[in-house]
Amino acid sequence: MAQSRRIAAAGGISLARQVTLGGLKQSILIQAEKKGSPVMLVLHGGPGMPLPGVSSRGVDWLFNLNSAQLVKRFTLVFWDQRGTGKTYAPDTPPSSMNVEQFLSDAVELTDWLRAKFHTDKIYLAAASWGTILGLQLAHRHPEKYEAYIGIAQIVNWAQSDKLAYDWLLERAKEMNNRKALSELSAIGSPPYLDVKRWNLLRKWLFIMGGFIYKDGQTKHPGMPYLFSTLLKSPDYKLKDIVNSFAKGMKLSYGPQMLADFANYDALSDIARLDVPVCLFHGKHDRSVSGELLQQFYERLKAPKGKQLVWLDNSAHIFSPDDSRQVEKNMIEYIIGL
Repeated sequence: MAQSRRIAAAGGISLARQVTLGGLKQSILIQAEKKGSPVMLVLHGGPGMPLPGVSSRGVDWLFNLNSAQLVKRFTLVFWDQRGTGKTYAPDTPPSSMNVEQFLSDAVELTDWLRAKFHTDKIYLAAASWGTILGLQLAHRHPEKYEAYIGIAQIVNWAQSDKLAYDWLLERAKEMNNRKALSELSAIGSPPYLDVKRWNLLRKWLFIMGGFIYKDGQTKHPGMPYLFSTLLKSPDYKLKDIVNSFAKGMKLSYGPQMLADFANYDALSDIARLDVPVCLFHGKHDRSVSGELLQQFYERLKAPKGKQLVWLDNSAHIFSPDDSRQVEKNMIEYIIGL
């Protein structure tokens, strides 16, 4: 892991540890080539998908962004959220698996980082599910954050699922895919308040290219490579992976969380952000609607600046080339503030 060697050679920070958030011990990874560099908290997707997270020590390509250049300029903090990864605990109360508790955990972690690194504000970046938390954190607590970076930003979960469902039906008809038509017709249109139907929607999004975009020019190593980072992680054991994708997934998608998804609507609830905001979205993403994001962006009042960057060769999980561009653009945007 060249990145880890560079951090060690530079006398930087590469530390996995636990902090108590919401009464629960939770795991974080702190990485920086230079001590004293600005702090950036990164919120992973899912819920229940701890990438990027504690397993990302020394890893450059992190799902929808790269870190090799970021870690030279920032103190990156990755967090395995409640119910997943190194944070998974069998005694986690199912009643605590709701958006407000995750937001409370994130505020506690933010304040812990502000105190530890003696700074009034930190940078906040989030991907996919993490953007539901990130956007609300930036909205509620602008005094704690220098800027917000939203990657595959969700603005209305239920409506995004509805658009994805309609697209899948259209694709299935075009392809005369009878199995897809049968299964999609059986689950009906979103919103979904049970995880089985939601998982079926996601299955067909993967099969039909709504998650990962490939063509003759764009290459993508796919999910097996991403999961291999968990297997190779010096901080993960096999039980952590099993806990994430078996027990943790079941815990993460409980009835209250699914109800929170159905009720989440930033289009109606968030009209203004008092921090600089930079958004990145794959042009071919059918899991998280770009159409809804464009509507949100056009309406959003952001006195300190806003930017929306479209990635031509990506769907929900960005191509390695596009994720490298995201890293470059993030740095340029923050430097320009």
